[in-house]
Amino acid sequence: MGLAQSNRQVDSLMELMKAARKTNPDKEMGYAYDALQIAKQKNSDKAIELNYLVGMFYIQKGNYDSALNYFGENLKAGIKTSNQTFIAKASINMANIYVTQGKYNSALDRYLAALQITEAGSDKDLLYVNYLCLGITYYYLKNYSKSLEYYEKCLAMEKEKGESAKMAYTYNAMGIIYKESGNYDKALDLLNRTQKLALQSGDSAILSHNLGNLGELYGLKGDFDKGNELLKNGLAIQKQFHDDKGIGESLVNLGKLSLKFHKTNEAIAYYKEALELAERIGINDIKKDANKGLADAYAELKDFKTAMEYEKAFALVKDSLFNATSSMQIADMQTRYETEKKEQENTLLLKDNSIKSLEIGQQKNQRNMLLVV
Repeated sequence: MGLAQSNRQVDSLMELMKAARKTNPDKEMGYAYDALQIAKQKNSDKAIELNYLVGMFYIQKGNYDSALNYFGENLKAGIKTSNQTFIAKASINMANIYVTQGKYNSALDRYLAALQITEAGSDKDLLYVNYLCLGITYYYLKNYSKSLEYYEKCLAMEKEKGESAKMAYTYNAMGIIYKESGNYDKALDLLNRTQKLALQSGDSAILSHNLGNLGELYGLKGDFDKGNELLKNGLAIQKQFHDDKGIGESLVNLGKLSLKFHKTNEAIAYYKEALELAERIGINDIKKDANKGLADAYAELKDFKTAMEYEKAFALVKDSLFNATSSMQIADMQTRYETEKKEQENTLLLKDNSIKSLEIGQQKNQRNMLLVV
């Protein structure tokens, strides 16, 4: 079978994929896999797109290791052909998975590698996603000043294009940072801006998460009733749209609020529900917070044996997310990036300046990540 005939066969399978997308996602995956095998055998350029589609399918299924393998194939293809855009997109896709897995140092390394390319290129959409990802990752690493730096870059690009829906997400993320930094007035201002924009756009995802953030903020300000009401309103929307990660985080926040006001049994119920969900879907951040909350709750009940069991579980998850040398690793990555940037800023060129923007699926993935900051 010649290359032209193989490409026609791949095109036919891709049409079948599109037809099956809404009615039978598993069948869509089967067509994609068959098409990918043909494309690989003939060294077709279509293998790049198919690797991406299969990788995204595995992400939706929660099979992150398999997704990494497919995105890794695209990274290898980019390196082999010196295609800087392939390298950047594959790096960002892989880093997205590392963030979901809580492997923030690995994610940061990939995002900073991509940034060398995206800042030198002409694809502003790709650069925007790169900035957004770095804002998210530095937040998780509790480097709030660097996180705000990249969110400010995102906000400037959003304002320039008049993208009010995206601005809502960015205000939300920045509000959370100020909340966690103890600047509650600044946080409330930013979260109220988010709420106004979310109501205007009718975006239920950002609306539900922002309700949760406002609820947590009111709890910190000492208003249990207002905080509890807002958190439960957000949780109801998340359950309606089957937002598992959002549900887990809302349950943790309800647990924190209940424990703060010494409603210990209620807190335990929320934390246990969050922990069960986190173990089922494999999200370590929620697992960490739920274990810590249960340790604190049982300690308040003076059940120190149970508290110690959850404290040990918390420590194990925490150690898997972040190790003692991480701060040095982060500083090294940032220094390495700045040095390489200066050396390459006048020489790094993209081979193709008419490359398409990131696929919608990837943009949605990044946006969902921003919601859980």
